[in-house]
Amino acid sequence: MNRFAGFKIDDGLYILDQVTGEVTFIGEDNKPVLVRPGVADIPEGEPISDPVPEQVPTAVPVVVPEQEAQRDPFDDEVINEYPYPIARTYLDFISEKDSRQKCKLMVDTFTSVLKLWALQTASEYLQERDVKDPNVNQTLARDFARPLISAWNLMLFRALPVLEEAGIEPFAPELREAYKQLETKCQEKFILESEYEDAEGNIKKKKSKLAVIQALIKYRNSLAHGFNQSPAAAKKDLDTYVPLFTKVLKAGRFMKNYPLYYIDTDDDQDTVYRLMGTKPQKIKDTELDVKIDKNLSPLFMHSLKSDQSLPLFSFFDVGSSDDGQNIPGLGKDVLLFEGNTKSAVIYVSSTGGHFEKQSRMKYWKELLAEKAIEVKVLDPRKVNMETLKTAANRVTYESISKLISSGKYLREATVGRPDLEEHMANYEAGDYRGFILGGDTGIGKSTLFARYVEERQAKEDVVLFYRASALVSTDLSARILRDMGAKNMFLEDLLSFLDDLFKEQETCRFRVVIDAVNEHPKDVAEFVRTIDQIVVQAESYPWFRLVASVRNSAYERLPSDARFAASDGAKYYLIEEQRGTEIIETPVVSLTPIGKDLIPSMYEKYRDFQFKDPDDPEAPGVYRFRPKTQFNELNQDGSTAALMSHPMMMRIILSAYHRKPLPDQLHYDDVMKLYLEDVIEEKNSTSGSFPERKAFLKNLVKEMDKQESDSITRDDLYSVPALVPAMSNLQKDSPYVQLLDLGVILEEWDDDCYVRFCFDRLLEFMLAELHEKKIQSDDDIVQLAARANTFRNLQGALSILLLRSCHSGESDKVVGALDLCDPGKEGVMNPAQEVLISSVCDLFEHLALSKDPVLDKILEQLPSDPSVTDVQLLFKVFDRLFLIGEVDISEKVVDTAYAEAKVMTDDGLMSEALFRKAQYLVLKGERPEALAALNKAESLAGENYHIMSKLLFQNGWVLYLSNKYAESMEKTVTAEKLADKHDLLQDSAKALRLKGILLKQKGEIELAKESYEKSLNICEKNNFRRDLANVYNNLGTLELGRNNEKAKKYFRESITIKEDLGDRKGIQKSSYNLGILLKKQGDLLQAEKLYKKSLSIANELGDKAGISSSFNSLAILLLERGKIEEAEKLYRQSLAIKEELGDKKGISLIMGNIANLLKSRGEIDEAEKLYRQSLAIREELGNKAGISLTMVNIANLLKSRGVIDEAEKLYRQSLAIREELGNKAGISLTMVNIANLLKSRGEIDEAEKLYRQSLAIREELGEKAGIASSLGSVAGLINSRGEIKEAEKLYRQSLAIREELGDKSGIATNFNNLSKILMKLDEFKEAGELLDQSLSIREELGEKSNIASSLTSIGNLMQYQGDYKVAETHYNSSLNIRKELDAKPGISETLHDLGRLAMNRGELDQADVLVRDAFEMREKMGLTVAQASTMLCMGRLEVLKDNTTAAEQLFNQLLDLIEPNADIKVYAKTLLHLTSIYLDQDDIKKAEKTFDRSGVMKQKWQSPYLDAQVKALKLRIAIKKKRDKRAVSKAFNETVTAYDVLNAVPDIDESPVAALHAAALFYQEKGDEQKVKDIVARIKDNGHELPPVLAKEIKEFLNTFSGNGKKSTGKVKKKPVK
Repeated sequence: MNRFAGFKIDDGLYILDQVTGEVTFIGEDNKPVLVRPGVADIPEGEPISDPVPEQVPTAVPVVVPEQEAQRDPFDDEVINEYPYPIARTYLDFISEKDSRQKCKLMVDTFTSVLKLWALQTASEYLQERDVKDPNVNQTLARDFARPLISAWNLMLFRALPVLEEAGIEPFAPELREAYKQLETKCQEKFILESEYEDAEGNIKKKKSKLAVIQALIKYRNSLAHGFNQSPAAAKKDLDTYVPLFTKVLKAGRFMKNYPLYYIDTDDDQDTVYRLMGTKPQKIKDTELDVKIDKNLSPLFMHSLKSDQSLPLFSFFDVGSSDDGQNIPGLGKDVLLFEGNTKSAVIYVSSTGGHFEKQSRMKYWKELLAEKAIEVKVLDPRKVNMETLKTAANRVTYESISKLISSGKYLREATVGRPDLEEHMANYEAGDYRGFILGGDTGIGKSTLFARYVEERQAKEDVVLFYRASALVSTDLSARILRDMGAKNMFLEDLLSFLDDLFKEQETCRFRVVIDAVNEHPKDVAEFVRTIDQIVVQAESYPWFRLVASVRNSAYERLPSDARFAASDGAKYYLIEEQRGTEIIETPVVSLTPIGKDLIPSMYEKYRDFQFKDPDDPEAPGVYRFRPKTQFNELNQDGSTAALMSHPMMMRIILSAYHRKPLPDQLHYDDVMKLYLEDVIEEKNSTSGSFPERKAFLKNLVKEMDKQESDSITRDDLYSVPALVPAMSNLQKDSPYVQLLDLGVILEEWDDDCYVRFCFDRLLEFMLAELHEKKIQSDDDIVQLAARANTFRNLQGALSILLLRSCHSGESDKVVGALDLCDPGKEGVMNPAQEVLISSVCDLFEHLALSKDPVLDKILEQLPSDPSVTDVQLLFKVFDRLFLIGEVDISEKVVDTAYAEAKVMTDDGLMSEALFRKAQYLVLKGERPEALAALNKAESLAGENYHIMSKLLFQNGWVLYLSNKYAESMEKTVTAEKLADKHDLLQDSAKALRLKGILLKQKGEIELAKESYEKSLNICEKNNFRRDLANVYNNLGTLELGRNNEKAKKYFRESITIKEDLGDRKGIQKSSYNLGILLKKQGDLLQAEKLYKKSLSIANELGDKAGISSSFNSLAILLLERGKIEEAEKLYRQSLAIKEELGDKKGISLIMGNIANLLKSRGEIDEAEKLYRQSLAIREELGNKAGISLTMVNIANLLKSRGVIDEAEKLYRQSLAIREELGNKAGISLTMVNIANLLKSRGEIDEAEKLYRQSLAIREELGEKAGIASSLGSVAGLINSRGEIKEAEKLYRQSLAIREELGDKSGIATNFNNLSKILMKLDEFKEAGELLDQSLSIREELGEKSNIASSLTSIGNLMQYQGDYKVAETHYNSSLNIRKELDAKPGISETLHDLGRLAMNRGELDQADVLVRDAFEMREKMGLTVAQASTMLCMGRLEVLKDNTTAAEQLFNQLLDLIEPNADIKVYAKTLLHLTSIYLDQDDIKKAEKTFDRSGVMKQKWQSPYLDAQVKALKLRIAIKKKRDKRAVSKAFNETVTAYDVLNAVPDIDESPVAALHAAALFYQEKGDEQKVKDIVARIKDNGHELPPVLAKEIKEFLNTFSGNGKKSTGKVKKKPVK
């Protein structure tokens, strides 16, 4: 008998299954539809002949082709003996003729097998109460919540080994073996061949080896988009995958021995059904004896081998299917677990029906709670940072991995956001505990959080990173305690417990990071309250940080008591934000779109990003954001580049134009249409399109429009008929799931699960699509605008509709829309008109940002029929565009406004238009034209005091910029009076601020501060945010150099407000000023970023003044890094702009900077010329701060020329001005300059006092460069008085700061100074290396004066080491440079060094000439300490010339000239020389007294050489005083050691002869002729001359001996020392 009978009607064919009674209809689309389910209880061998449903009486029987001759016996085995959910689907599979549908049935059957195995295994795991594993728990709690097919495999992969390792006897041992055979230990791997695109778009092939289960999962997911194969492709797939599918089924034969049963408890009578095969059977109670709780688990498996039963808990149930497709005879269908919502367990029937059962949810939660694992308890004896990091990293790794797998975090495509980094830096630096990041969807919060977490981990912090959507409870404290293993503790206990550990670490912090608070699956309000309490509890623990993100609109919906910082004592980072007319402090820092400077790098990062297959990490990645156009090929001023400031928009654009050229001029419509077609619908895909996705979105948007909400509960979607099919299937082939995976929609939890668009602009686009055809009249537009008051996305849709009108050549509709906004006689717009005006403003802003030429057409049309509404709208548009930096188009807008006002002959409106025109002209640097416009506006304003007040202020501002300070003050005071008279508070605040600027310019700092603070008070009280930001900026500039921390706070507050307002010009100014401050504090990298940010904005705005200032500051940085030519180029460019603008104040500043550069390069005359010009301009302007700075620069130059008195005069004048101004930074600098002069004159105590005062000020201000300089100055002073080790310590501290700052010039100076210390400490090798490095850097920098200094230092080193020829070469090179520079102090130094060199060579006459020239120069310049050093050299010369009287006189004059502390070494040497002279004169008393004076200083000089000289003199004194033999011998032994020291540690001011002199006298006293001769020879061998006194004594001594060595009797014999 043919099993199937056919019945033909006009529209198709009915097929009757004469075995089950099932009837299927096949229509014209060739798709089978079940119209009547089968039944179970049919008599054996009696076919069902009832043809078709009664409603089709016209059916005609037809012959259906015979089934294949003989069905495979294995097919019958599966159909009759496998569990019903498998058998039922398998029967459909083998019966299906359509190859495409057959593929789908194959994977559905495979999914049923895998799911049954996974749920069986999960049931076993849940039954074993003592077996607990975190990974299995994670799979149950999270992966099962919305399980994909991979979740079933993951359960098997994780749970089977856990049960096996726990020694649990398996319910079905065969399952473990089958899974090993098919997956974990699969021997015969499946070779999967696939194609991929490389970076150039070429198609490449790859092969992957997969286990059987993994291969089928991969294939099932490839069909996730639905029924889209060609029949030929489907047949090929069947040939490939059916053998694998059959392997799985045959490996599952064991299932026959573990039948599935159901106990029906209806009608108070238990009925048991055996659910095996396609025809489940009712059995008698006596056939099965089971002991299970049938109320909790009415479905169970029973082992035919062990007679044991396995309850299937909440994973299986039964229910009646709405479509009637129930189990024959039972009237119900088997329901399999398919996930859970917050309140219900979700089931799916074998035919795809969707069920939710709330009654099962409680039991499911209890099961999960019983399996919860307590983290290993913290052991106080063993806890350390590593154990904490291990516990935290486990949580964080999971969260990061989830963000990566979901596509939210593309690590390689992530770019930092300076606006956020600045706030985060402030947060880290301050005493805060909480930080909240807000923003719209798609703005990049999750991406930046993931990056932040990884950065903090790299810095060794302990980081717990949670995704709020993955948390099952609002009790975050309990979760933290659990994850950290803190058993039986409260959070405060844990914090207290960890306090000592984190205090020891200092830099390490404990961080809790929560992403997307608004996506918590429970009560978001309660979750926020919990976070708030944690921040409060952490108040006493400065090492604790909590960072969270939230979507702004979701946060605003929360009740007022569920807000961050609502609790007292919660230390959040706060910013100011305007809400209506109020300014409030809020902890939510809103993330803004990316800046233009970041777009290119983010664009290219996206292009290069590749998605990797987690199952095959070595396989080539897949490109998805790779247009053929590189960013530098794109028109930077085109609309496409402008659109990409929003991260999500960039992603949409790049995915829509993947592998396509990217046009320069794109509009939202272009992008969204292509995105819907190519990415969502995949309309042009070679593998088929997916229209069901687009259809789902359209129906979703209809429902949102109906409910007037951008978020709809997921439960509501189940009640929308058009959405039910997609919502009933939570597998990969569901369009709902696919749209979630694509990141088009998202689920967001509050009391319910809400579904919303990830990108509002896509919703607005689809709303525009929905309403476009509905709008037929002006009334329709007004009605839509009225609805936008409650559904804000309709305002965006309205803007899109107006934009479409423009692009379709109907720009007159925009003009018509403006006419609809006429407020009429009442002069007040209704809510709909307000929305419409806002929509037009949005449109204009969009057209301007996207450089759309349509805007010009609209502006051309407006003056033809002007109205007050039109002009006022244009003013609003101008203000908005000017604020965000669209300067050029704003000019067109204001010109149009003026033209309209002129047509209307409305003087007031014309005046306002000219007021705005002047703002534009000022920004462009056209100040005379701006003044002309303002003067004309004043004449038009008449008695209109509202506009007149603004005009007077603006006129005063332009006059100030034009250096006309007196006129500016006059206008400003007039503006202030007018504003005060008419209570124009905002105008008063502006005038007071400008008044403060002018007072500061005059140097009246306290008056300026008073004026600023009055302005500040008005702004704070009345919420004038933009003015408030400007005052903060001015207060910052006032405090700069006076109180840098206060200045920094002001600048940052200013930037925060300006960024919130989108005030590009304001951001540019405050960023520049903050950069100046950070540069002073040594944060050069951050300063450079801010300078470049300022320059970028200035270029964008066409702000010439801003460009010039940024060039100047960047040049200063370049100069410090040794890039002289680049720096000079920027200086010259900056000066040219200042000259073009006529900005005298700026000209004087840049002139001074260029002069500094020229001076360092040795172009002294040209430098002085520029300094003098700069000073003249500043004196003309009355710019006291500038005058004081230029005075210092000129004084430095004069000092280098030796004009010391004039230099000091200028230094002290500068100091007086700076003290008057309260300029602490300037005061500290001038103090150093004066101290240098005092030190050179020997006024050491006063010099040290100034050095240390300067250091204290610089430390207070945090000026690192200044601190380094002051440390070097103090080190130089204490070095001169012999505190060598302490001096070395300070020099090295200074060097460390210079290296941190990258200050090459300062590094070279420190190298040079350190070398002098090292030479004194006998560390010549390191000294030489430092000198070489110092010279190399200075030559690179072109610093001629410093090059000469390095050459001199190298000459000194060579002289120390006895290489006189090389020393002379370096000295002469130095002398030539110094003469070229006319650097008199330097010239005198080199002459002195050359004189010492000549003296050490024995060229006494040449030495005498050189040192006397040096002395005369130093005496003339008043360089007292240097003068003393030269006098020492002159005295030594007199000794060598045997003119001891002259030497004694010079040495005594030297002691009178300087104090000991002026130069301890010079002073000590002088005393020792005098001691030697007195010994030669046999004046023992005087010698001993002088010698004792030197001994007092011994602790200070720290000089091995001086120590050795002291020992030699000590011997000579002992001999002279006829001390006992033992004392003399001891002194002699010390002297021999002293000679070795003197010879090994040379001193270019002395020679080692002193020790040999003493030794010769010792042997002379003993009468040992030979020893004396040996010493004489030794002195000569070392290249030294005998001192005259010693030569005379030795000659007399040797004459007492005869030729045979015996003493001559004619000479007086000296008594030997006893």
